[in-house]
Amino acid sequence: MLDSQRSMNVSIFLRQYAAAGDAGCDIVQWLRDGDAVRLGGAERLRAMLHILPEPRDVELLAPYITSTTSRLAAAERFYVELMALPKYELHSPCMHPLHSTRSVRTICHLRTPHLNCPMKLYEKISS
Repeated sequence: MLDSQRSMNVSIFLRQYAAAGDAGCDIVQWLRDGDAVRLGGAERLRAMLHILPEPRDVELLAPYITSTTSRLAAAERFYVELMALPKYELHSPCMHPLHSTRSVRTICHLRTPHLNCPMKLYEKISS
């Protein structure tokens, strides 16, 4: 379903967690729990930002959120699991080390319109 380049990039990302068993489900659970340490730190979080589903991927895979995913490839299953997580696109950026406690104060004091305060992002995720 996904184009071959996109599928390959997601599969490479998932292989970094291959020892964890069903890596896709584990990653989604770690995102749900806000466990940045188990996700592997800043480098892997940055990598995740680059592979998040694009609108066309969401459109393509949306019907599978409520159905069985056993016939999907690993990359597609990961996307479906990720899309089932409410506001999934905000989880990874909020966990990035840039948003540490010290950085939160700095970013929030900048008050620039193009930088969202990480605490506001966290509130959106939590609601």
